[in-house]
Amino acid sequence: MKNSMVFAAVAAASLAFTAAGAAEPGKPQLDDDKVICKKSVDTGSLIRGKKRCMTRKQWNQLAEATRQQTMDGQNSGSASGSN
Repeated sequence: MKNSMVFAAVAAASLAFTAAGAAEPGKPQLDDDKVICKKSVDTGSLIRGKKRCMTRKQWNQLAEATRQQTMDGQNSGSASGSN
């Protein structure tokens, strides 16, 4: 009983510490509102491209949505049972 209470206290403390957004030592705190611009080159061209500017949070959301869409596509293809 004592062990489970200690475990629960440690788990609650670690969750509170993580939820507080404490950064790891040696890692700089990243600003989600910082605007980051990236250039994408059109396929077949070494010159022509587009520059997209979004906040770090928006880039992260786009990456997560793309990752999720890829996972969904892979899972739906394997669920069909075709070889």
